[in-house]
Amino acid sequence: MLALASFEIVAQPSLRYDQEGNEVVVTGERRERSSRDSVAQTEVITRQEILDSGSENLAEALENQAGVEIRAGIRGRFLQLQGLDPQYTLILVNGQRVVGRLDNATDLTRIKAEEIERIEIVKGASSALYGSDAIAGVINIITRTSRRPVEAEVITTFGTGRRANFGTGNETSTSAFVGINSDFASNNFTAGWHRSDGYDLTPITRTTRLTQQLGPAYLPLFDSDRIAALEGTTGPAYSDLNFGNTGQYRLTENLALNTNLTYRYLDESRVDVAPPRQIVDRYNKSHDFAGGLAPVYALSDGGSVRASYGYSRFFDEIKQDHRGTELGDSVSNQDERAHEFRSQLDYAFFHDHFTTVGADGIVEELISPRVRNNYAYRHRMAAFLQDEWSLSSARKMVLVPGVRVEQDSQFGSQTTPKLAFRVDPTSQLKLRASAGAGYRAPSFKDLYLTFQNPGVGYEVVGNTDLKPERSRNYNAGAEYEPMSWVYTSVNVFYNRITNLIDFVRLTQGSAELTKYQTTNIRQAYTRGAELMGDVQVLDGWTFGAGYTLTDTRDMDQGIPLEGRSKHRGTLRVGYQYKPLKLGFELRASVFGTQAYWYQKQAVYTLGNRGGITYNPNAALVALARGQEFLLFEKNPDFPRQGYILRNAYRNQLDLRVYSRTFENYELFAGVSNLLDVYDVARNPQRPRYYYFGLRAAYKAADPAQDRHLQPQFESSRPLDLIR
Repeated sequence: MLALASFEIVAQPSLRYDQEGNEVVVTGERRERSSRDSVAQTEVITRQEILDSGSENLAEALENQAGVEIRAGIRGRFLQLQGLDPQYTLILVNGQRVVGRLDNATDLTRIKAEEIERIEIVKGASSALYGSDAIAGVINIITRTSRRPVEAEVITTFGTGRRANFGTGNETSTSAFVGINSDFASNNFTAGWHRSDGYDLTPITRTTRLTQQLGPAYLPLFDSDRIAALEGTTGPAYSDLNFGNTGQYRLTENLALNTNLTYRYLDESRVDVAPPRQIVDRYNKSHDFAGGLAPVYALSDGGSVRASYGYSRFFDEIKQDHRGTELGDSVSNQDERAHEFRSQLDYAFFHDHFTTVGADGIVEELISPRVRNNYAYRHRMAAFLQDEWSLSSARKMVLVPGVRVEQDSQFGSQTTPKLAFRVDPTSQLKLRASAGAGYRAPSFKDLYLTFQNPGVGYEVVGNTDLKPERSRNYNAGAEYEPMSWVYTSVNVFYNRITNLIDFVRLTQGSAELTKYQTTNIRQAYTRGAELMGDVQVLDGWTFGAGYTLTDTRDMDQGIPLEGRSKHRGTLRVGYQYKPLKLGFELRASVFGTQAYWYQKQAVYTLGNRGGITYNPNAALVALARGQEFLLFEKNPDFPRQGYILRNAYRNQLDLRVYSRTFENYELFAGVSNLLDVYDVARNPQRPRYYYFGLRAAYKAADPAQDRHLQPQFESSRPLDLIR
């Protein structure tokens, strides 16, 4: 008969460890490695850390991580890694690429917290192992599994904020996890439902509405456009559903099979406002599916042969309804599909060498009225080789060269090498360094986009002559753990990217619409340092802190890249009063100023078709705004930018308190954005938000907690990820 386990056992992170108690990670070297032995530094966010922070999705789980900045996008939230835009970071779920980028960014809120067992972060160019898009690094989300015979968890949360911003609405979520295991099979199910009535940072009050109705009649100079702009909503109302299953089956003594399946559905609505007075009701519906199959065969000496197939599809529908008119109403779809094939051999061919060799293939399709001919297709095939050369018998010094050759159906052959090195001068000190090349193939929208916006007066077209963006990346760092309760690390980085894709104005645009086209015209660099530390000096207390210095430069214009904080600090304080199992988690982020671009006004401008235009007010307008101006602009197709420094993020603070007094239950409550920091234009994040909820967890007793179906039959992620 199964017995209840205490909550102390339930609360332990369900990670995989080696015999010495070190975490097992997979992302940095595409195979299973102890975190202590990994040459590539891999930062791990555990399940327990996600629970303690109260994170609802991947974006919230990452926002306190050094070197990672979370920003609001046109849909949801995206990340910047080491100062680079979101398209330069490869997002994986169980080793499979996440499809469905919007504006070249993956919405991190799509991946919910209840799906995540842990998050592995590898910073720096990883194209030698993963190919395109891994210029800044790789983030791999490992979905949830259980090692117990039976495990279950239910979490329900309710929250809201001030009436002015949230109205009478609220946010609710409910999620469930069930894991069932035997000696020969494992099945793990996750489901979640989340809904919100949205929020508005510029709400219309009764007084504003009355002024809008009476102003035109009694005030001849009344400007109704300024009130019409308040009709827009900031945070969309939404309802979404997710379901996932991870299966693991032992077919023979050495052969195992993994399956994984994920489906997400989102129904979202909001109100947009476009000048001068257009009010648009926008509705989005998206279907997000991913599935995979992965057999793995265990060889002697820790080697293995593995293969996998994955299929992903992202279907998004956007409906725009202009109030008061049918002009401009539209319905458009984006249907993105990807097939992935992977094979890999890990084996010790020579003494002190462990070699990884493999091949990858991916087929991509996009069906959308916004791309030329409504359809785009390409495929890539690649072979990669990596060797771990142990330079000392005690494995205290390791050199890892690697190379990947990729053949793209559109861009030909791409070669990306990488060299990594690790040395441990002492058992408490680890030193790492790496250098590598990366590239990003232009997206379908970069190549084939065709889009008109008559209301604003422009059109955008793609460019089939684009070249891949390329990078050179360098990272060096140290980890120092002088005592079991003290951990510190430092990492310095430099990334230089050439052939950056940007928009340039074309001279052959129509008289009504200004035409812009994508082209390779820019180069930039990011450089900086990351410092992290964790200390446990008092009973029940934990402290963590981080600091990131990020210096960026658009090398063509000599100005900082837009929207990056040069200085950013993070702080985490946790406490638990063990006799009563009461505790709290406090997380804070402190931001420095960020640069925001503006186009410099020119007194004289060389025309696209010859001649010179004169703007006598350019200098006065610029001075009134505190901006720079030009006497003469000779290249109006790529006008020069200036920048202003603003801090739209300032200080962020989140607090969560909990009680685990009752066995197998946790009561919790918290406040997100405690300081109520937001900026309507640059940081339209949710204002102060209160929530509370209940977590119930059950684990059947297992007399052999640490047993595994077999060494390669990894219990915390599908086996195709042991790379």
